[in-house]
Amino acid sequence: MKSFHVTENSGERKSIASPSPIVVSTETLKSEIENPTWTVEVASNETFKGFLLRHQPGEGNRLHYHTEKTECWVLLEGDWEVNIEGQPAQFLSSPQVIVLPPQFKHQIRCVGTKPGIRYAFISPQADHPYADTSEK
Repeated sequence: MKSFHVTENSGERKSIASPSPIVVSTETLKSEIENPTWTVEVASNETFKGFLLRHQPGEGNRLHYHTEKTECWVLLEGDWEVNIEGQPAQFLSSPQVIVLPPQFKHQIRCVGTKPGIRYAFISPQADHPYADTSEK
């Protein structure tokens, strides 16, 4: 049985079991994780790391970029505002796939009235410099 590592909005980490090493049900995650905002690492190897993230309206990530690696987001549920350096803000509804090349500052935020779920994947060697500080 596969376990998934969950980080809730509070920063608390815990593991939940999945009956299958291949299928991850977002409905199961929503029913088993008490906190309404969470991140679940569902895949990790030497090539990529994949995370399911659930955001409440108004929540998202900080403006950041990656110096050498491409990041991809798959919008599974909800409505989103996507900001990519050099482009006007885009308002997207799921399902959508977004490919973020290296060096482009980017940020995503759940908008609308319902929570959103996205799958993000990137190389485990990718850095995450934040645009507003020197923090990684």
